[in-house]
Amino acid sequence: LLGSASSLPDSFRIDSPCDLRRMKPHFSRTFRVDKHIEACYTGGKVCIAEKDASRLFGWCNGDVAVSDLKTGRVLFTVTAGEDDNFTTFGVDSEGKVLVTAGQSQLLTSWELTDSGFRKLLSWKGHNLPVLAMALDPTGTLVATGSTDRSVRVWDITKGHCTHRFPGSSGIVSWLTFRPQFSSRRMELISGSDGGEIRVMELHSRKIRSLKDHIQTATAVCFSLDDSGKYMYSVGRDRVINIWSTEGYTLVKTIPVYEVLEGIICLPPSVLFKGSSVEKRYVATGGESGCIVIRDVENMKKVYEVNLRRYKAEEKEKKEEETNGSIERASHHILHLFLAPDIGQGGSGQIVSASHEHNIRFHDILGLQESRLIVGHNDEVLDIVWAPEDQESAIESKDEEGDMEEEDEIRKNEKKILKSRAIFAATNSPAIRMYDAENLNSTLLEGHEDTVLTLAITPDKRFLISGSKDCSVRVWELAPRSVEMKKTNPTAGLRRTLCPPRCVGILSGHTKAIGAIACSNLTRNTWILSASRDTTLKKWEYSTLIHSRKGV
Repeated sequence: LLGSASSLPDSFRIDSPCDLRRMKPHFSRTFRVDKHIEACYTGGKVCIAEKDASRLFGWCNGDVAVSDLKTGRVLFTVTAGEDDNFTTFGVDSEGKVLVTAGQSQLLTSWELTDSGFRKLLSWKGHNLPVLAMALDPTGTLVATGSTDRSVRVWDITKGHCTHRFPGSSGIVSWLTFRPQFSSRRMELISGSDGGEIRVMELHSRKIRSLKDHIQTATAVCFSLDDSGKYMYSVGRDRVINIWSTEGYTLVKTIPVYEVLEGIICLPPSVLFKGSSVEKRYVATGGESGCIVIRDVENMKKVYEVNLRRYKAEEKEKKEEETNGSIERASHHILHLFLAPDIGQGGSGQIVSASHEHNIRFHDILGLQESRLIVGHNDEVLDIVWAPEDQESAIESKDEEGDMEEEDEIRKNEKKILKSRAIFAATNSPAIRMYDAENLNSTLLEGHEDTVLTLAITPDKRFLISGSKDCSVRVWELAPRSVEMKKTNPTAGLRRTLCPPRCVGILSGHTKAIGAIACSNLTRNTWILSASRDTTLKKWEYSTLIHSRKGV
């Protein structure tokens, strides 16, 4: 710099090294956090209030995190206090009352508002930790199931026990109240790790024990007719049992050859491709990572939603069953339930939570994924920022759109052109992609092992990733980075990022790739990758620039 000072303008000329030392960059020393991507679900229970689809409740590191579904931000966290953690929780149908169970065996009710919470009452519960909880449809009673193999029902307002049902064959793992329908019976259903399902009638205190599952029963649902004529139960014995609610006799056992964790009955008005309006359907989820729509008559598959966009070459399956426990893959669905539509004019959502803490929302009518919430990123290994795409185009996925929809898209044009994305490599084979505006997330699946490093080429057209699977992948950043699309004919337009697509796989390393660098000049189209195999490789990707086929 000093040697070329004579060629600089007078205003930039430096006469001595002292002048250089006196020059200080004007960087800001204080920063304000604009947006915060934090954990909202780390396993355990997750739910949405039946009549309020604006907030998500999730178990998060021993506390209960309450998140706004529209923005994806954590509104507040209900904490258990020092030296205590919540084991489970329950929410009333309107999302205004939260009941928690702590390791200290204390049950606590909380009043929820738009901006926070207030403690209402605490009382002593079971003698051992509570693992299951459910609130009745009126929000006045809460049922708890404990490791002491008993079920108790409590008055929420006064904190006293109204019913006690001991004698379960195993640890109570889940509870649910039967929908009222037109029946006057108030029934509570429980499941234990021994495969037993118990039906407890609160008025008569009568208990029915259903022991036709040979392994843990995981969930039940009731048919959506006037009287709830049938009950459907699933478990880890890979069968679906159909029960008549008149006496709870077994009607049929249907093998499905898959460990199932959840089952829900769909509204009668729901239709799928090739289905009939006269039929009724249920949705199931389990170890395959797919939401399967089944005909209730024979439980045959009608439609299937694969939550794994990329199917890697399956290695030998490792489903080791020891004492009823199953080694779960990251895509294994742990929870499946219905929720009201989070948009405007929709008919409802099928919500699924996976073993990797990803919560997905699918519209009931079209079964299109409308939202993905990454509950927990675990350890963040690398992060890159995709700058503004000033040449983004606008595209609508609704082929039968009208002029009103086009006008609505044009109104959002300015916002769409300023879209930016954040890519994060976490302790996962999938790359997280976040919309910087509303924190919507998308998963880039393709690697077979943990992604360790990320980079963006100088021309801002490609994302480069390196992984423990010894490969480097080249992802083309979509020219149309944002689109406004409809998930069903009645819902409004929703803003979503178009995920990049993999256009190249660079193989050659024999061990994990820990660093990637791109040329700083746009005219040089090469990538450097460094691996634990002690080699540094240079890759040319110029052929991919003009290729649109992908690999």
